[in-house]
Amino acid sequence: MPISHAVPAGPTPERLLPRFDLNPDFGTGAFRRRIRLRHKAGSVVGVLDDNNHAMWVRLRHAGGRVIAIAGGFYRWPTTGCLGAAGVLQDMVGVSIDSGRDAIGGNGRARHHCTHLFDLAMLALAMARRAEGDRTWDAVVPDAPGGRTVATISLDGSVLHTWMLDGVMILPADGRAQQSLLSGFAPWAKAHFSSDALEGATVLRMAAFTARARAHVTDNRPWPLADFPERRDACHAYRSPQVDTAEHRIGVVRNFSAGVVESPLPDEQSAPR
Repeated sequence: MPISHAVPAGPTPERLLPRFDLNPDFGTGAFRRRIRLRHKAGSVVGVLDDNNHAMWVRLRHAGGRVIAIAGGFYRWPTTGCLGAAGVLQDMVGVSIDSGRDAIGGNGRARHHCTHLFDLAMLALAMARRAEGDRTWDAVVPDAPGGRTVATISLDGSVLHTWMLDGVMILPADGRAQQSLLSGFAPWAKAHFSSDALEGATVLRMAAFTARARAHVTDNRPWPLADFPERRDACHAYRSPQVDTAEHRIGVVRNFSAGVVESPLPDEQSAPR
């Protein structure tokens, strides 16, 4: 069933990825991202599923520190992505109270897969909580006219509803217009805390990634070297992998009707 766009039309956005073909189904569906986390007996496992990615992380902690971490991919967009799982080892030994800036600051986050790093940071936050499960669901309907309304839910309860115009969050509840790009982190920290801050971070990346639904990105092995504007943006786009990596074919899914979940990693095989 098509997603309704009950939003005043804004200007048609410029082609965000001009090398790719346009998606003929854009305007009839939505981008969805689901993140599931489970904390049990000093181990946190997490899985991220969305239209373009499926990945997992497994983190063990003791004495307030990360003692082991592993991660991997069920579905990944480029041949340069897989090596990012090894970069997670940088987190071994860090305090579970560490924030994103302490671990990913000074450009260190760009050595990681952006999405795997985000999942690992959510797992780290989960390690600070009591044992149990939580599920994040982000939904970003297609925006052929430039505007849409995106939502983020935690365990079925909506935490944020944002009207988006391209990469801009439009004013709501007296908050200033804010870009998903420049200045987002300090803005979010100034307005939100706890679950609301975590949810804003998840929704921001979902909204940013959702822009790819306007294009067909997996129909040919596009070389990553053909995208110099993205160089050093993440693990896949850094040297040496960017020099030989290419887009993988047939990895994008249409989750407009709902996310198809990947399995949680087997806790019995947690790293030791």
